[in-house]
Amino acid sequence: MKALIIGHGKQAAEYSKVLINNKIKIEGICGRNPKVYNFAKNLNINNIYLNISEALNNCQYDFVLVLITWTEIEKEIKKIIEFSKKVIFVEKPISLSKKKLKFFSQISKKKNKNVFILYNRRYFKTINFLKNKIKREKKIHFNLNISDQKKLLVTKYGKNMNKYMKYFMTSHWIDILIYIFGNFKYEIKSIDKKFTSLIIYNNKAYGVVNFFIDAKDRINGSFYFKNDTLKLDTLEYLYKVNKFKKSKKKYLYKKKLLINEYKTSPFKPGLNYLVKDIKKIFKRKKSKMPRIKDLNQLYSILEKIKL
Repeated sequence: MKALIIGHGKQAAEYSKVLINNKIKIEGICGRNPKVYNFAKNLNINNIYLNISEALNNCQYDFVLVLITWTEIEKEIKKIIEFSKKVIFVEKPISLSKKKLKFFSQISKKKNKNVFILYNRRYFKTINFLKNKIKREKKIHFNLNISDQKKLLVTKYGKNMNKYMKYFMTSHWIDILIYIFGNFKYEIKSIDKKFTSLIIYNNKAYGVVNFFIDAKDRINGSFYFKNDTLKLDTLEYLYKVNKFKKSKKKYLYKKKLLINEYKTSPFKPGLNYLVKDIKKIFKRKKSKMPRIKDLNQLYSILEKIKL
């Protein structure tokens, strides 16, 4: 298999290591400035391009991996869909509004191009452990507290981040919930200026997801099963609660670490399994990866959330 990578930043560096480990050749690399030549030299990539259309037309590849910055994806994806000769894999977010998502989806359908979105959290062992455990339960309750670092992101990307942050950051968490629970019924409540609550309910689960602004922790939560309780402290660590204890009107608990994502792979968490899934797609096997047409519920929720 041969890949054409569009982009040469941190994401491209991470993916490149995993592609090579999975015996996928990086046939070409495309960037917007001369730094792409140093990137290509370090990885022995012979075909180097500064123009996206030229790369898509002239390079011989089996798939395109779009790893440009989130601020640029929406600007370039129309061209990539139109000119690509093969299947396309795009880092999120593919668009910064539901209207644009529909527009890109229509283009991919018209051009008969498969476009997949790289939500790598779907490949975390923590998430798949929870998903499989939920399948075996009749009903579970859960709560999640998720924080987006608004002040930090506004400082880094400018005031436009106020409008687009949820597509760049929050989409990860909602995609995980859709992956775990499927298409679910929900309500959205704005509690105050600081956070929004997403209430999820279906035959398998009932839970509340609170989206905070500039809280200390990125994500933590509890999943209450019939016989045990699991704690998610960030997405990389999953614990089993062994014992609850009440002390000074507070509940304390002892917990045992079940999964540490950083100890399961030498690569960035989830990426090795994601690339293996890319190989499955070419063998026409069942994939965890969402296509552009699968994002309607995700974007419907994002449009309503206030951050």
